[in-house]
Parts: sequence; C-alpha cells; structure tokens
Amino acid sequence: MRRATCIRASIALFAVITGCASPPPERMTGEQLSVYPPLTQEQFDKVVKVGTTVRFRTAATGSIRSWRNDGDGKFVASFTSPTFEGGRPQPWVFGHGKWWTNHNQYCVSIEWRSKDDNAMNVENWCRALYLVNGTYYLAPVELKTARQRQAIWGTAQFSN
Repeated sequence: MRRATCIRASIALFAVITGCASPPPERMTGEQLSVYPPLTQEQFDKVVKVGTTVRFRTAATGSIRSWRNDGDGKFVASFTSPTFEGGRPQPWVFGHGKWWTNHNQYCVSIEWRSKDDNAMNVENWCRALYLVNGTYYLAPVELKTARQRQAIWGTAQFSN
C-alpha cells in the first residue's frame, strides 16, 4: 500500500516537472474554484487594463466572446459558437459594449445584435478573476450560494 502511494506521488511529480500534466479544464465548478482566492488588486490591475484583448469562453456552450478594452471604456465584441440553435448558427454575432472595474471585479455590459432581425440581447455581469495553474476563470468574488458553487464557470484569456 505504501509503495503504491509513493509510485503515484512520483508519477504526479514527474508530470508536473516535465510539463506532462494535463492542462487545466476549460471550465470549473464554483466548488472547484472556491479553494482558490480571487486575484488581489495588484494582480488584477496587471491583467485587466486598457488595450488588453479579452477572449472569454463560456462554460455552458463553449461559445467565445472577444473584444479589446478601449481607453474610453467601450469595445466592439464578436461572438462565435460551436453549438447551433435549431440547426441554425447562433444569430448573435457582434455587439457594442462597455467595460469597467469595481473592487477587483471585471464588469461588462454588451448589447448583442441579431444578424437575423436586428433584435437586441443585453449581457451584464461583474466577475472576479481566479488563476488556476496558469488559466484564468471568471466567476463571482464570493462563491457562497449553492447555485454559485454548482454553476460551471468559463475561462478567459487576456493579452496585449
């Protein structure tokens, strides 16, 4: 029994040292994220800033929202989805939005326009950033409620 534990620990350590460990998942539950603290203000300010390009993968559908944080707090976002609704591609393909920060939270408001009938769908949220094994996740600051802990949260990439 003791030998098997040592072998498993050695294999895990080898995978981490050599970079053979599996990459972080594209999504995590609130329960999984709750063991990690959200970024501090200093860490947050290095990631979320003017000129940063954001690529946010939603957990539910795997759709990707992308935009660049402009200096005036605005952006134009694009939306791509690997899923189809009723056999048709997702109709929400671009949107105009605003971004801001609020106590270590990244906030956005996006007005998505439908390419089919020009209808509008509004997306609003503020979320903290969690860094898990080199991957950022966007989720509420406090993952206290059962709904937040059971929910699945997506990843985000920030680049200049």
